[in-house]
Amino acid sequence: MADPSPATLDAQWVVIPMPGGSPRAMPAWWARPAAGTTPRAAVLVLPEVFGVNGWVRSVAERLAAEGFAALALPIFARTAPDLEFGYDEAGLAAGREHRDSVTARGFLADVRRAIAFLQAEQPSAQQGIGCVGFCFGGHLALLAATLPEVAATCAFYGA
Repeated sequence: MADPSPATLDAQWVVIPMPGGSPRAMPAWWARPAAGTTPRAAVLVLPEVFGVNGWVRSVAERLAAEGFAALALPIFARTAPDLEFGYDEAGLAAGREHRDSVTARGFLADVRRAIAFLQAEQPSAQQGIGCVGFCFGGHLALLAATLPEVAATCAFYGA
């Protein structure tokens, strides 16, 4: 993949509101090709237990540099939406605590909200969405694949 540069993509934090006017919202990293470029497709990026950290954001940005609209979704949106841990024992232990609170029902509801965001922002998402996930996010990517809007899924070292 090409190295992303500010000239080839647009990346920023976005906030996806919770349904029903809940005060909680889901921050997500939104990366897409530069203005004037039509993305090839939309992709959800699901992180490891370390959160939407710099590496996960770079995955979304590399996808955008290749022509995809990519949304890096916090898998712990319900317990720690801004979670970002380092790759060390303390980060792993803290991430595992949050992992244990994830339910299929809650996760799928969050993915449906993310899909609605992608469909509103990215017309090609109406044709189906891709999903990639890493470690626990890989496990969740397989769960996301049960949704009819998810057309393709790739689990990297799924737990």
